[in-house]
Amino acid sequence: MGVGRFVVIRSTADQLVVELAGELSERTLVTCEAEARVQLSVAKPGLKVLVDLLEVRGYSLEARDGLVALQTHLGTKACQTAYVADSAAGRGLALWVSHMNASQVIKSFSRRSDAEAWLAGSAGPTTGVRPVARARDLDPPRSHKKAFGGG
Repeated sequence: MGVGRFVVIRSTADQLVVELAGELSERTLVTCEAEARVQLSVAKPGLKVLVDLLEVRGYSLEARDGLVALQTHLGTKACQTAYVADSAAGRGLALWVSHMNASQVIKSFSRRSDAEAWLAGSAGPTTGVRPVARARDLDPPRSHKKAFGGG
């Protein structure tokens, strides 16, 4: 198994970025959680967290459990957590973490820019449902009689 790496960055007073890469092991995640705890100890509640899994190539089951533990701890200060993953390994990991921490606000993205927009509150609608126009706001329909040559 290859080597896993991580970086924990407090980019602003209200945002924490965790970047994970390589083949994740339990040891990597335990060390990452310790570093995140240091950063969280000085953070106020309402933190927005971005977890970047774009460079993750694989992980052990123990590492998966380690990431769940990390997210559980992040959730004590975070109001939102965005996971960014575009590989099968990363998406599976993000899905498992959000499933195991269902009471937290966690969302997965395939692009980092989308995750950052969501955390900033500037993301557009994500439901795929468009607003419904009220009938009185629509242009009046053309008469069917004229369209079909009627009277």
